Amino acid sequence: MDFLVERPLAEVMIQAEKHMVIQHRFNRTLDSTETSQSFYRNREGIGSIAEAVGVVERAWVRFVAAEEGEGRTRLSITATTADLERDLERWVTTELHATPCSD
Repeated sequence: MDFLVERPLAEVMIQAEKHMVIQHRFNRTLDSTETSQSFYRNREGIGSIAEAVGVVERAWVRFVAAEEGEGRTRLSITATTADLERDLERWVTTELHATPCSD
């Protein structure tokens, strides 16, 4: 999913991190940079065992951003589940007032 956000890249990435850590309780990976961030969620209890043996997939999200000029940012979002993608699409369009990009 690609979006155009009328905010600077750094602000968009800070907001993405806040949303994932506070709202979804995801952890940020160590390979995150200024323009790309990855997050994952550890399952607890029986879910962690199911994830370890491959019965369920680890939930993860990746944000990749690029400056579009004039304080605008192009934001690409990839998530492991359709529910998570829908939630992130709702968040980016309502909270960041982003518009979907078709190209």
